[in-house]
Amino acid sequence: MLTGLHKLGVAGINKKNGRAFHLAISNLSKLESLSVSSAGMPGLCGCLDDISSPPENLQSLKLYGNLITLPGWIKGLQHLVKLKLVGARLLEHDVAMEFLGELAKLEILVIAPFKGEEFHFKPTQTGAAFVSLRVLKLAEVWGIKSVKFEEGTMLKLERLQVQGRVENEIGFSGLEFLQNINEV
Repeated sequence: MLTGLHKLGVAGINKKNGRAFHLAISNLSKLESLSVSSAGMPGLCGCLDDISSPPENLQSLKLYGNLITLPGWIKGLQHLVKLKLVGARLLEHDVAMEFLGELAKLEILVIAPFKGEEFHFKPTQTGAAFVSLRVLKLAEVWGIKSVKFEEGTMLKLERLQVQGRVENEIGFSGLEFLQNINEV
């Protein structure tokens, strides 16, 4: 058994092998870093939703593939410091950002690509959002017109990166609320 494993990368996850994947990682209590890549067009959509006991010590999570919505168990990752979503194609962006904004230890968030007109970061219903976030990287932001930060979000943000293909000018608002920003 690999129960002492700290880092794991898995490729080819789909609905057929998703259940076996869930069972395999549920026993990895020492896992700190997990990278999951999908197989085929459906991506990870529906493949990760049924994980009932994710590794509780997970600090880094990288998901490569279509998700549509974020799996609910991510909200319970109390030690998560780094989250990378590549090709997630999240449909309800505002819901996803509120969800992620509640991760108290999240310091690095990478989202690529993003299709939509606006990124809007606002406080959660319980208060401040992204309280520990230091790095926000938005890559391949096709068609985005604005990135808006409301007061009470990302108070520790130091670096904001917009990278890759950008089709038009992007308007930023609320940068005055990012008191620790030193690199845009």
